[in-house]
Amino acid sequence: MRGDRGTVATHVDLNVGVRPLALFPDLHHRSNDFALGYSVLFLPEPVLHGPYGEFNHVFLELETSDTGLWRLRGGPVARLLYDPSTQRFGTHVLARAVFEFSSVVDADFESSTGRGVTFGHSLGELGFGVYAEGGVLITSTLGWTASIGILFTIPASAGVGLAWLW
Repeated sequence: MRGDRGTVATHVDLNVGVRPLALFPDLHHRSNDFALGYSVLFLPEPVLHGPYGEFNHVFLELETSDTGLWRLRGGPVARLLYDPSTQRFGTHVLARAVFEFSSVVDADFESSTGRGVTFGHSLGELGFGVYAEGGVLITSTLGWTASIGILFTIPASAGVGLAWLW
């Protein structure tokens, strides 16, 4: 992050979100997507956190198999961040580009060991990718950010797990 005093600091972003359209296998070849979630920015001082929303447009899609594809997507991200040092909210507006591999999962799972058993169902997209983003951070100070990172997409899963006590 570069602030209004010209200082450069490293930061770590942690984002956990939901892409509702990824839950529908018939929408795997969609041209637009959105996500809602929660962000934590670990700056040298302070730690900022709050909800975010993003919109993506798919610019390029290459199908590799019946269920897998490579995708290049990008778009704006907006975060509402709480700054505990000032007890005020700020904003973080970004542009993000993502290159990812994604496949559709619609399958039952089960596992059994001598210590227990699990079973259930998974539905949605399973994927991994890399991203680059840059934007403006407006909190108690004005600064800009640039980040690169990795992302993982996991399908929604519901099931039961039992562990033996003996």
